Amino acid sequence: MDAFSIIFIIAMFGILYLLILRPQFKRQKAQKELMSSLNKGDEIVTIGGMIGTLTKVDDDFIKIQLANNVEIRMQKNAVQATLPKGTLKGLDAK
Repeated sequence: MDAFSIIFIIAMFGILYLLILRPQFKRQKAQKELMSSLNKGDEIVTIGGMIGTLTKVDDDFIKIQLANNVEIRMQKNAVQATLPKGTLKGLDAK
């Protein structure tokens, strides 16, 4: 095995890390931070596209109010994003 082959293999691992592994680690870290920052009253979007307000936050599960007298219980990791306060009121007006 010559020096060029070794350099090529090292370069391929470097490219693999930069293009695939590093962005995945960043997404995992951001998702973990989102899960730990959820609080009662936050407006959220789930992975399935449901929008609602958190009414209860446990270690692994959350309760989401989708409409008046309509609450569902979901796993905490199903939350995709939090919304700015007042977003739901703006959607209801439309």
